[in-house]
Amino acid sequence: CWLVAALALIAEHPKLLQHILLTKEVNKEGVYLVRICHNGLWKTVIVDDCFPCTKHQQLLFTQAKRRQLYVPLIEKACAKIFGSYEK
Repeated sequence: CWLVAALALIAEHPKLLQHILLTKEVNKEGVYLVRICHNGLWKTVIVDDCFPCTKHQQLLFTQAKRRQLYVPLIEKACAKIFGSYEK
């Protein structure tokens, strides 16, 4: 719930998104740099674009209208920092 609220805030402020998403364009390598503030410190996290999906090829966790990539990228970076999607 807290993550979705933060993502909604980011959507309203493009400068925040620019500060968080260090990789600015979709790339064929599928590797992205995401900056996350954890325990008061900014950390750069490397994530790929392989996301957990259902058997119907839909994202398992957060989804964005217009298929924006930043939502699952930030979610995956948070999951990496916290140890799993569940945490």
